[in-house]
Amino acid sequence: MTHENEEFRTLLLKYREQRKMSQDDLAYAARELAPKMTGGYIGHLERGEKRPSADTIAALARGLDLPAETFTEYRLALIRRLFDEREIGLDQAEANLRAVGDGVQAVLEEMLLELEGRIEQLSKAKSRSEQSAPGRKGRRSGPRKSA
Repeated sequence: MTHENEEFRTLLLKYREQRKMSQDDLAYAARELAPKMTGGYIGHLERGEKRPSADTIAALARGLDLPAETFTEYRLALIRRLFDEREIGLDQAEANLRAVGDGVQAVLEEMLLELEGRIEQLSKAKSRSEQSAPGRKGRRSGPRKSA
């Protein structure tokens, strides 16, 4: 998993250093939401050795006095939580997967209809173009007049 969440680890280090906080300082500041947070764990996060949960990111963001949404990884962690059977239970994870699948299918069907309509429009435009210019195929030949 090393270096999987490059943006998160880069931002975490950047904001911590901007605030002149050590890893232990940040762990202490984050303990309001994450009582077991340690400087060592923050080191693992900054090296990309661990994947943080949404709760961990929220705690770190609070410790840095930032909104959790500053980190893209926070939104990804919230989405992962929707499908984590250990956290929400197998039945709920399965229901969430089905709901997402149904939503994706509906979006794809809508996109297909739009594409079919666009293809039909282009086909009609091509037919009109060919009918209005019989004998002309492709681009005109010869030099272009400049304005």
